[in-house]
Amino acid sequence: MNMLNDKGMTLIEALIAIVILSVGILVVGAMQTNSVRANATAIARSQAHAVASSFIEVLQQVPFDSIILLDSDGNGVAGLDDGSPNGGVPSPDPTQADYAVQSSDFQSGGVFAGVFGSVYGISGNTLTDGRGWQYQVFWNVADLVTAAGGTTKVVRMFVYWTSPMGRNSMVLTTMKYQNIAL
Repeated sequence: MNMLNDKGMTLIEALIAIVILSVGILVVGAMQTNSVRANATAIARSQAHAVASSFIEVLQQVPFDSIILLDSDGNGVAGLDDGSPNGGVPSPDPTQADYAVQSSDFQSGGVFAGVFGSVYGISGNTLTDGRGWQYQVFWNVADLVTAAGGTTKVVRMFVYWTSPMGRNSMVLTTMKYQNIAL
């Protein structure tokens, strides 16, 4: 028998092929793990948007002079980012905002009593949904005088939460017009 003409795989070639296949399977597994985490983050972002939208809908319906729509520190447009982590501050500070959601808002007689039902639990200024995800919600208000002499409120809402991909935030800005009968 002539060994030089034998065709087939040697043991070393087979081991190399197995190693390459194993690395490929590990890469696909890591990609799948990242995909699952990114999907969970997308769900958390959608939920945070629903939280913010729910609060904005309530703010659009409360009276124009409601306590939750006051520029409490009187700094107007310059204060729309109060409480957000900027200028080197690593985390949000709702106490610096014009208004931070608090547990009394959800109790009988509170601004949000009965609005959200039993969807969220609240402790201090942290909302917790049924899955245990926690959200901090606060906003700032600036009063603007329009060219026609009316007043408009600019409301910038901040929502902070933690997801499988880390700390996240969302900022929504809306305007509320004072409806004055002519």
